[in-house]
Amino acid sequence: MDVAIAGDAVTAQIFSLNFNWTGNWQTSFLHSQGRIQQLNRNRTISDDQAGKIIDKLKGLKLRPLMVTTRQGAREDDPEAHEYAVQVKKVLSQAGVTINEAAVGLGTLFPIGVSIFAKPNLYNDVTVSAIIDAIRLTGVECKTRQRQVWYGNGIEPEINLIIGANEITPPS
Repeated sequence: MDVAIAGDAVTAQIFSLNFNWTGNWQTSFLHSQGRIQQLNRNRTISDDQAGKIIDKLKGLKLRPLMVTTRQGAREDDPEAHEYAVQVKKVLSQAGVTINEAAVGLGTLFPIGVSIFAKPNLYNDVTVSAIIDAIRLTGVECKTRQRQVWYGNGIEPEINLIIGANEITPPS
């Protein structure tokens, strides 16, 4: 869909918008074409970005966290799986304790990268530092109000959730 915005004494602007149906009215969304292209690029962590993350986090007293991808991500979403592995490696190099990498164990996953933490001042400090670190890779990281479900019954204090990067309409 194209939307034109015009006004007095200004040049009209035309934007292309896409509606993406996720199968749930609460999670479906509208994006500009540029945002779609950004979401579809592969997420990676360059050596330069890794160095910046390590410098930013080194020496901070951060709470342990879990890095999680959805169940079957290694086969079904190798991009998310590989990005999660890279994130885990860099955070570990920066001295962040990864309690367990539940890569491939979660269900009910959001798109993109998000972080859940049980309410606690020390958790808030860690969440803020991790969000800043993820943003250094050019990826947005949002906070989540609810946890993803775990097949193994583990519920971490802080969970960095690496979801799908591409928008796939239902079949």
